[in-house]
Amino acid sequence: MEDGDAKKCQVFTIGNDCDNLVNRYRKLVEDFNENYEPMRRHYERLCNHNYFYNFVLFVITLMVFASTIAEDLFYNTEQKSQNMMSVILRFFYLIFLSFFFCNSIMNEIAEDKKFYNF
Repeated sequence: MEDGDAKKCQVFTIGNDCDNLVNRYRKLVEDFNENYEPMRRHYERLCNHNYFYNFVLFVITLMVFASTIAEDLFYNTEQKSQNMMSVILRFFYLIFLSFFFCNSIMNEIAEDKKFYNF
């Protein structure tokens, strides 16, 4: 009889462990459901800040390079050949930067849309 009682106690404790595990998972799912929306909003705000800072960085570099190109073309008249070469290189660099920044911003937007449309 004692062995039978021990087996019943073992089964009973295993059942309690399973119930505790199920309760823990239910609590985890409830916490996830409660905290998902605020965390998603926080993530969206951070992404919007990132897009804004990338755009501001792009505009600032565009202004800097445009001003140096204009200065080299119209105000620096000595050494015209070197000046023209540097202007052309800066112009191509400016085009490359614009494509790079636009591409990175569009990739981030596409990843966010993929993340939200699972």
